[in-house]
Amino acid sequence: MKERSIKFKFEYLIVPILIILSFNVYINHEKIKLAYDFSSDQIDTIFFIQENIPENSKIIVPDLKYQNYVYDLLIGYECEKLDNSKKYFYVNTKGMMYSTSTRYLVVDISIIDKNDLNQFRDDENFEILYENDLNIVFKYNFASL
Repeated sequence: MKERSIKFKFEYLIVPILIILSFNVYINHEKIKLAYDFSSDQIDTIFFIQENIPENSKIIVPDLKYQNYVYDLLIGYECEKLDNSKKYFYVNTKGMMYSTSTRYLVVDISIIDKNDLNQFRDDENFEILYENDLNIVFKYNFASL
């Protein structure tokens, strides 16, 4: 018996592969979102900080795992990201702010525990500088300790 060998050229696969890949890119191009999606409240908070808080200030901002990029717009500030939804956020944050001499705190109202939020509001050391539907910017007053 005679053995048959099948000769196949790789070049014949290139065109079908390119057609399949370009069709896939065409179908999925609308699903890929290249732009950032920030709410107007987030942008307003960023503008407030840039206009009213001195540069090089230390600020604690929410750790928004789904969209951390909004606070990357705060160029010239030392931003520490903390998860606002953690238990005992008030106690832990106040201690950290005191030990690191951090004067400003941005709280995301939608994820912080309501008890923690009320403790920040009731604490005479925390002054509300700015508030909108999504964020509150507090100033921590060391002088009144």
